Amino acid sequence: MRKAGRYLTTAILLFTAILSSCDIFNKPIEPFIHEETGEVRVLGIDQDTIPPGDSTVTVTLENSQGYSLQVSALNDGQAAGSAEVRAEVSAVDRIALYFNGAEAGDTFNLSLKIWIDGRNRVFDDLVIPLITCTDSTALAEVSGLTATAGDGSVVLTWIDPADSDFDHVVITYTNGTAQSVDVDTEIETATITGLTNGTMYTFIVQTVDTIGNTSTGNSNSMR
Repeated sequence: MRKAGRYLTTAILLFTAILSSCDIFNKPIEPFIHEETGEVRVLGIDQDTIPPGDSTVTVTLENSQGYSLQVSALNDGQAAGSAEVRAEVSAVDRIALYFNGAEAGDTFNLSLKIWIDGRNRVFDDLVIPLITCTDSTALAEVSGLTATAGDGSVVLTWIDPADSDFDHVVITYTNGTAQSVDVDTEIETATITGLTNGTMYTFIVQTVDTIGNTSTGNSNSMR
């Protein structure tokens, strides 16, 4: 019986020695740490001005790890003017910003918040360069322009365009020096005086919108 006890004690000591020599039991338990350290940041945008209405701006990102992303956009906490701004991931390194109903003069101080799918990690406050809504489109021209000569004068008549942002027409001509006359909307006629009978004059009638875009103009020449 004593001999058997000695054998059991020897076996226990041998097993303990084997366990002590095995590294896996000597290493401390550590939390799992993801080794990807790549950053996501904004590199630029394809345009910093947009027209009124609906449009899209593309944001280029640095996404060196090729993360799968989710995104939202903030413009000082909300959309400016009457516009809505929506952000969608369009490629691994591209974000599409969709503007709906932007108005001339709206400015967009945008920043992005980006989440990495499957990871508890957020890239926050990624600032985008300022985007401005600018109306650079001229109005339609006046139609039906006519000129009727008088004694040292001429009467011009026309029909205003139907554009909602039409503001006035400007009439230009040369009488020794360049001259111009502004005529408000819905008047549709102007009498130009101080002219010399028998002299050829060319009158150019241009439309102007509420922010100053000016059309090429329609013209009429007469003596």
